[in-house]
Amino acid sequence: MTVAVVIPVFNGERYLAKAVASVRSQSVRPDEIVVVDDGSTDGTAAWLCAQEDLTIVTQENRGAGAARNRGVQNVTASILAFLDADDMWRPDYIEHQRAALDADTSVDAVFVLGQNFAEDGLRCDQRQGYMLSAMVIRREAFCRVGWFDETPGVPEFAAWFLAARDAGLRYIESPLVLVDRRVHAGNKGRMPGAHSQYLPVLKQRLDRRRAAAK
Repeated sequence: MTVAVVIPVFNGERYLAKAVASVRSQSVRPDEIVVVDDGSTDGTAAWLCAQEDLTIVTQENRGAGAARNRGVQNVTASILAFLDADDMWRPDYIEHQRAALDADTSVDAVFVLGQNFAEDGLRCDQRQGYMLSAMVIRREAFCRVGWFDETPGVPEFAAWFLAARDAGLRYIESPLVLVDRRVHAGNKGRMPGAHSQYLPVLKQRLDRRRAAAK
């Protein structure tokens, strides 16, 4: 099985190099690494231009959902992995995830745990699951669920994951901590009004269930 990594970035110059370094240092290297620059205005583009082992896609600022979709469109691997530009993988992340999919062909996706670490004086919980940086998925299963929501302000992974569960995605959860998740002031979940953004996601799910019941 081939593995592709999709990294969306918007003004991520401060963190991107460490995220990419964590991919490069994997015990099992991915077959493709695509970074989608979502209209950055800092030094992200200049840093990317100096990298020779990355597929770089640029677009006008359209949000993380659109950037991730664009990344998937630019890879051919049978396994998809997603890494946020401010997160990092531990060295055996891909090795573990690919082995888990190899061990059971009925499984569509695998989640591991993330270890939160805070900066800027913030406090955070220690561990987290069900985040995109901690999931690998077979490409055909991703296509079966569908694209990430590109609506501005919608938490695209939450919307996608609920749709995936409604579609019967077969996933397993590993107790291993293989992702380091950076908690900082720029996290979308800390933005003003972040919690209200989940209301459209819940309405989408309710509409799906009503349609299925007809």
